[in-house]
Amino acid sequence: MMKAICLGFVLVTSFAPAQNLYQFSIDGYPKTSPDCKVTAQEVAQQFAKGSGVTITGVKCRKINLHSYDLQIFYSGQTESKVVSNDKWAIYPNLKSCEESLAKEKEFFETTTGLASVLSYCAEDTDPANNADGSVRFDPTLYAVGEPRSVIRSLALNIFEGGYLGTQKELQEILEKTKSKNLNMVQIVLQEKKVNATLWMRFVLPPNQAEKDLGREFHLKTHVESIFSATTSIDLDADPMIGLTPEQCEHQKNYAEKTFNSKLGAPTVWFCMWDKILYHSRLYHLRIDKSDSSFARIFPGKDGQPFANEYVSHEACEQDQSNVIGYYQEKLGYKEMEGLCSWKLHQNDPVQLFLYYIDPDLKRYFSPIKSSTHSEWGVELGKVNSTG
Repeated sequence: MMKAICLGFVLVTSFAPAQNLYQFSIDGYPKTSPDCKVTAQEVAQQFAKGSGVTITGVKCRKINLHSYDLQIFYSGQTESKVVSNDKWAIYPNLKSCEESLAKEKEFFETTTGLASVLSYCAEDTDPANNADGSVRFDPTLYAVGEPRSVIRSLALNIFEGGYLGTQKELQEILEKTKSKNLNMVQIVLQEKKVNATLWMRFVLPPNQAEKDLGREFHLKTHVESIFSATTSIDLDADPMIGLTPEQCEHQKNYAEKTFNSKLGAPTVWFCMWDKILYHSRLYHLRIDKSDSSFARIFPGKDGQPFANEYVSHEACEQDQSNVIGYYQEKLGYKEMEGLCSWKLHQNDPVQLFLYYIDPDLKRYFSPIKSSTHSEWGVELGKVNSTG
């Protein structure tokens, strides 16, 4: 007897997963072709080869003096995790950047644990970094994947263009930063014609990729407490100007000895030289948030018997102990020190700035604005806490 066999056919239809469109920007790519779109297509192909994504289009966003800003569009089920290094525009020309690119690539790949899919020297078009009209170049690298560590950098702009310090101060900044559990791996003070930039580079765990490094450092010319969560410099604050490099070095040595133990945060002092106005200026970098600082007094602007106008730094310093003694007795504050400085220009008289700590206040001090002067001063015996 023949058995009847029924064969069932199942029609299986395979649907491709939905593809989404994504994009990412590439800034400052060198002009390898006079046609921006040709360069964009070459860059897109290089990125696709290294990352495996499907390119759907390119766009020229901006044409700069030496470079292009590009947009690359690609498709995929999910967005690719694109990893890059942070800006490090320390190179004064394209040649010096390209000569260092292999070393930068090795550092990037070793740090992130990822193979780079794109590397080039980008033109830095940020006006804040090119105030002197010169062009800087930034080694830029991209990879795709989950990094084991991320590379971050912080650039602090300084108004004067010449550095009067040595590598010792920079090494001190690096070491004191590490002591605050911030893994700084490189520091460069980049001198320029008009201003300068202090570049700091860090290696951080991926969960700190968005860390606001600017909140960890306070670059100041003033000693008194002006509470600020930014790295900006208040030009109306104490200028700490000296006529010669030697005067600034003298200020620096005195300030280190006098203030460092009382500022409540690791602090490094250094001198800069103004290449336009030909004078020195004392800066200090506070690392981590300081929880103790100084209030300030302007002798001679608070109704007390001092003109506070000296013909030289030497004359100011000779009178310093006399003025400090007067205010210590008047206010009852023993923690009081002073620094001498031109106000803003060498033709101005030298002025004495006094600083004190009120032992009853443990946090930031906020100097009270005098009703008779536009500058920030302290009325005798009156200090507000911002705590």
